[in-house]
Amino acid sequence: MKIILRPLFFFSLGLLAVLALACSNQATDSESGPSLSTDSSPTGNVSPTPIPVSSELIQDHAESQQAISEDWDSFHVDFDRWRSGINACDRAAAETALRVFASDFGKITSQARNLPGKGIARELPDDVIAAAASEEASLRGLRDNWNPSNTMLLENAQTTRAAAADMLRATQVAVDKLEEMDDPDDRQLAKDFAKELAPVEAAWDEFYDSYGTLEDEHLELESSEIVSRLRDLVDEHEAVVEALEDIPSDKVTDPVQDPLIEAAESEAEALGDLLDTIRRAAREEATSMEENGEEADNGGEPTENGGPNGAMMGSEESEEPTNSPGNGTPQGSAQDSHQGSLASGENAGAVPPNAQSGTPGSTPILLARNTTGSSGQQGSAQTSEDTEDNGATLPDYSEHFDTFDETLDSTRAIRRKADRDLEDLVEGFSENDREALADFVAAFGELMDDWDAFHSEFDGWTRNEGDCDRAGASSALQLYNQRFSEIASRVRGLSQVSYLRPSSDLLSEAVEREGAALRSLSNTWAPYESDVYRGMDEERANADKLRRLADRRVQELLERHGITLNQ
Repeated sequence: MKIILRPLFFFSLGLLAVLALACSNQATDSESGPSLSTDSSPTGNVSPTPIPVSSELIQDHAESQQAISEDWDSFHVDFDRWRSGINACDRAAAETALRVFASDFGKITSQARNLPGKGIARELPDDVIAAAASEEASLRGLRDNWNPSNTMLLENAQTTRAAAADMLRATQVAVDKLEEMDDPDDRQLAKDFAKELAPVEAAWDEFYDSYGTLEDEHLELESSEIVSRLRDLVDEHEAVVEALEDIPSDKVTDPVQDPLIEAAESEAEALGDLLDTIRRAAREEATSMEENGEEADNGGEPTENGGPNGAMMGSEESEEPTNSPGNGTPQGSAQDSHQGSLASGENAGAVPPNAQSGTPGSTPILLARNTTGSSGQQGSAQTSEDTEDNGATLPDYSEHFDTFDETLDSTRAIRRKADRDLEDLVEGFSENDREALADFVAAFGELMDDWDAFHSEFDGWTRNEGDCDRAGASSALQLYNQRFSEIASRVRGLSQVSYLRPSSDLLSEAVEREGAALRSLSNTWAPYESDVYRGMDEERANADKLRRLADRRVQELLERHGITLNQ
């Protein structure tokens, strides 16, 4: 056994010595000579081919990376300079501009409040002041609530401005009319119109008097008489309307005549409604009276002449007794019936108390009640007499008259204003009125010049998006994208040798992230958006970290191999 183990022991010692020597040689090569390549094959296995480390390649890579970094930093400087140069596109700049506009328009409002308004021009500043106040309020609202993504505020301000412009145009029209009123030829036209209008106004006032009399007396009248008198008033008023429309007029007197015609037509319509309402009420009362009279006189049995002779007639029939000549009703029917009843009764020859009273509508009712048998004739007449003697209730249409009075009140107000306007046209202006109008016109003209100048400046600011050149900014961003694409192309061209790849990969990731953020900014950029640069700034910060890490990898490689870059 000793003989067998001894050779094996010496063989093992020799093998260990060989292995130790091999390890010593590998370590020496690793420190002073080229290393084996650790490149991976496409299948993921370690390449067995050793790749020597080239000092020249490392130096070229470091110099290229340094040049790219310098151009990259120069790109950042230029981009930041451009970004700060378009401060008009910042939200803060827009908010500042809106504050200035609101403040400047306050001067317009103050100027409007100081417009002279005396004499004939005393009412002219009112609409101007209201227009300025409303537009200033809309600008203050735009200033306080402005948001670049909400266009409704600016649209509301423009709507308010349009309404204010309408009020200013109305003021200018009023000024033009006043200036025309001082023309001698126009004053003569107004005088001629006033002469033609005077008799129409008198007839109109007579209509009012007639209507007032009817209104005062209607509680003492029966429905048929009220209807009859209202029909007369309708005819009287129609003559007033026709005469008013027939008066010659022109542009000077049209502002006086047109409102009068409209008021008269409205009044005529209301008068017709009053007549129709009372006429319908009268029919309903007559029908009710007929039914009640038949039940009372006949114990619920219909009368012999239970037709229209026993009731209040309609609008045409109620104006005259049914037994009057020419009314279309046979005269002998009611009279023969009446005479027959008198002959057969105990009081033959007696005449109903109201048979000759002359009150329209009363006679037909009494005749209908007296055409019954002899046993009830005198009782019917006595009942009618007792009803009138005891103060039977007459119709009360006060509510309908009050409704028409409201129309009259409105018409009277229009007539009073027309009289004042016509008087101004006829008399013309006094010297004080001319001076007052001239003062207002001068001040109003200066105000309109300042107002228009403000609108021009504001419209220019709005049209240019607050002096922010959107098209120019978009074009500049496209140029910066092209410039950065060149930097990205140079980064992708760096060496991909295994010992240089860590640095190249870091730079590639950095340029891709910053380039994507720059392209997104170019596509989404808009003025006044405060966070439009947020994504760009974040990716740029991340890219700077990756660039610093890549520089550190190259610097370590240079120091390991003792390579110094050429300055």
